[in-house]
Amino acid sequence: MSGRSKQIAYYIFLTVLTLCGAAGTALIAYFGLRFEDIEALFVIVAFCVCIFLFPLYTVLHEAGHALCGALVGMRVMALSVGYLHFDWSRKFTATFSLDSDVSGAATLLPRNGGGVREKLTFALLGGALFNFIYGAVFLTLFFVLPHNLALIFFVLFAPLNLCEGILALYPIELPAGKTDGKFALDLIKKRPDAELSLRVMTAQGALFKKTYAEIPRELLFDVPVVREDSAAFLAILQLRYRALLSTEDEKAADEIKRLQSLFEYVPAASRGEVAADLVCAGYLFSEMAEWGEKYEEQAHGDGIREVALYAIERTEENEARAQKAIAGIKLYGERAYLETLLALLKKKDVRPEADVN
Repeated sequence: MSGRSKQIAYYIFLTVLTLCGAAGTALIAYFGLRFEDIEALFVIVAFCVCIFLFPLYTVLHEAGHALCGALVGMRVMALSVGYLHFDWSRKFTATFSLDSDVSGAATLLPRNGGGVREKLTFALLGGALFNFIYGAVFLTLFFVLPHNLALIFFVLFAPLNLCEGILALYPIELPAGKTDGKFALDLIKKRPDAELSLRVMTAQGALFKKTYAEIPRELLFDVPVVREDSAAFLAILQLRYRALLSTEDEKAADEIKRLQSLFEYVPAASRGEVAADLVCAGYLFSEMAEWGEKYEEQAHGDGIREVALYAIERTEENEARAQKAIAGIKLYGERAYLETLLALLKKKDVRPEADVN
């Protein structure tokens, strides 16, 4: 079956499952609520508001990923539910965005390099597991306990939780990314893109205790062949560049050139950091001088943005701001990289001019 045929089959399945979930919710409301009572209207309104603003089934799904990951020793770095995003990878931030293109996400990193495949697979399946537990428990309570408004409110989410769990396990790659089931299946089958994602996560997890220079070279360079526009490959390129630049290896220039040529494919979540790296590279390597201005407006990220601003304008105020931002980074490897980057930029007294010939 072709990729397009698989997506068509998925959307047909999604439609059927959504209709079943809606029908199940309607039946629970019909048999559980007395619609002549005004309180029943409040339950329905509260349910609808929750669906659109803070969907309980998505909260449970992402909590399942986070808790199952934590149980096997993974670090929970960030959590997104609907329009809310919580991030404590460097410092705690809570943001609200109407532009979110995903209903939920959990970012996990391994604490060490052992058993990462098994830990990640368990964490991936944890989201659906929590959905199934919720659905099974509350549907059982609906048939066992006397009905009251609080019970009915939570039971109304049971069919949607079951749908969420089933869809998450459906093994397919969509434009927004792989489902949990697809990613877990690829990990089990050791497919190249999943293997590369494991290497990226292992390297990122190592930065809590190690510098970029201390990450094993085979982890970054002895990698399976995948599409160059894949998120994992772009992430490995950035890791390579930072590792080489940390040891002032001249091959760092080759990696950043390659990353720049693929910049249009960099995921939105990491584009700001990559842009900041490109800005700094523009002031470190003479053949990349035009990058300093080209990517200036897109440069973002805790610490790296301040370093990029110092690269653009070498003032004592900008240097002090960069040093303060670096000191607030809790990832040891990230902090060490930014300190090295700032030191390398300070050696460059004059901004290199772009070759106009």
